[in-house]
Amino acid sequence: MRDRTILFQPTLALFLLLLVGLLLLISPDRQPIPRALAAAPQATVVNMEVSAFLDDTAVKVDSTPANLNSDILQRFGRSVVNYVDGWRFQNVAIPPGVIIVSATLSLNPALWQTGIPIPVSLVGEASDDAADFDHAQTLAHLRPRTNAHVDWALVYTPTTTFMSPDLAPVLQEIISRPGWGSGQALVLLAVSSGNNSAYLDLFTFDFRPDQAARLSVAYRSAVGTDTPTPTITPTPTRTPTPTRTPTRTPTATPRPPTVTPTPTATITPTATPTATPSATATPTATPGLDLSLATPIECWQQVSDANLGAASQISQYACRPDWLESGPERVYALSLDAGEPLQLELTYPPQGPDLDIFLLSGALPSMCQAYGDRFLSHTANSAGLYYLVVDGYQGAIGSFELNVACPARPTPTPVATPTPGVRGFLPWVMR
Repeated sequence: MRDRTILFQPTLALFLLLLVGLLLLISPDRQPIPRALAAAPQATVVNMEVSAFLDDTAVKVDSTPANLNSDILQRFGRSVVNYVDGWRFQNVAIPPGVIIVSATLSLNPALWQTGIPIPVSLVGEASDDAADFDHAQTLAHLRPRTNAHVDWALVYTPTTTFMSPDLAPVLQEIISRPGWGSGQALVLLAVSSGNNSAYLDLFTFDFRPDQAARLSVAYRSAVGTDTPTPTITPTPTRTPTPTRTPTRTPTATPRPPTVTPTPTATITPTATPTATPSATATPTATPGLDLSLATPIECWQQVSDANLGAASQISQYACRPDWLESGPERVYALSLDAGEPLQLELTYPPQGPDLDIFLLSGALPSMCQAYGDRFLSHTANSAGLYYLVVDGYQGAIGSFELNVACPARPTPTPVATPTPGVRGFLPWVMR
């Protein structure tokens, strides 16, 4: 009996050891190996830029606000009064329902800057397909705005391309609108704030298309985005069953496939293709002078004229972009030789209109060679036809005198008007 007890003790110990291991294996506190989570969708990046003259603007918010879809530059910030800048991006290839990961606006500084900081608030236009900034459209500062906005204070003087903070919330609100669709247009606005007069000028599409505003947006699909993080549920303790009889899984009896009758092919006559004419792209009008209206003028000539009734085609000139020349222009054409000096004098009454004089080598405001408020001096770089433009500062209209001097050419000698001589006879006297 003693021998059987001794043999039983190792067997009992082994059994207890196996039982403890089994209990540990099925314990509810055991941490199961988590399943690998699905990888997040990869972001798609879309780059776009302002691509038309009417797609960038600056509105001076004063008593007479107007769309300054600027010929040359775009004022960014505040200059005595507030400005609202706008940029329109066409054919935005962002489908509805996606998640905006990031969005950045890139701008390019031009010639003038008056200091820092320049505080603005960046918002979007709350519309499904934003219109351009034509004068017939709603002015930029009156357009509906997104609730989302990003405050931005420019605290350094940029000399090259500079970028905005992340505008993802603004873009997300626009593309989440019920009427948004890929290929539509969106508008971003910069609303100046604060009470200082700090501003800088930006290049516009019309003056420098390669320096126009750009927008870069990264987005990803919303599929699986809202799936919650899996919660690890502990495995419940299994109660061993003395005898587990497996349940027989019924085997499906295959049904014979249904024979689909083969349709008889019907010969359809081939339609003769009709040639569709290709759409002709309508070029975007570029602002500039109508040179056919220019009046020929000569050196040493004096002109008395007025800009009343003349066309107003340019509001800013590249050589002096901070002057708002919104009045009508009187244009004159003058031929100069290469290296020939030119001196102009513009006179008007002391209390008269505030007029300015510009010298252009062509129709575009970017071709401005020199400027002056009353005097202009310039040496022609090349021989050809030059255009003298008398324009009204901030809409000024009135009369003026323009004196044209070409020092390299001799002053014309005045020709005396002949006076009738005394006839060699006396009139008859009636007596």
